[in-house]
Amino acid sequence: MPRTGTLELQLTAHRRQAWVCTAGLIGFAVLTAIGAQIRVPLPFSPVPVTLQTLVVLLAGVTLGRRAAAASMALYVTAGACGLPIFSGWSAFLTGATAGYLLAFPLAAWIAGAMSERKSVASTAAGLGLATLAIWICGAAWLTLMIEQPITTVLMAAVVPFIAGDLMKAAAVLSVARMARGSYERAADGQHRD
Repeated sequence: MPRTGTLELQLTAHRRQAWVCTAGLIGFAVLTAIGAQIRVPLPFSPVPVTLQTLVVLLAGVTLGRRAAAASMALYVTAGACGLPIFSGWSAFLTGATAGYLLAFPLAAWIAGAMSERKSVASTAAGLGLATLAIWICGAAWLTLMIEQPITTVLMAAVVPFIAGDLMKAAAVLSVARMARGSYERAADGQHRD
């Protein structure tokens, strides 16, 4: 039977972990809103280049699947409720980018689930699959919006973003590898003490 002091320490650790998780969840939702405002309009596409997808992927590898998906769901819900946090300070899920936005919780979940396997290959695969999910949902929504052939939609909704999104995924993978290496070195140091 645990002593009272041990039980209190366990409760304190759980509370601290809950606060850290909540802060991460809210923090990544806010970072996604900020990333939405760093935008480059493309003259040949109704979809601008933003840093949102970078934050979505980073949330997945940082928070894990559940908290990352919840963070992105919070972001999308806040915008859908009217907060002007989408690209260009817009709100509501009615524009050309709604499909991408709706994919964010799924993409964060995929990136988080695959990165929890703790290997570089699974993390890289997860980042690729998460990016693919965003492209598919974005293109599907845009197909419904503009009623054009799929090839036209792909040229406007996916092709212009391939190189940039691959660079974002590579950057997130690099950050995840560095963080994992730092964590493992710190854990090894604690085991030696």
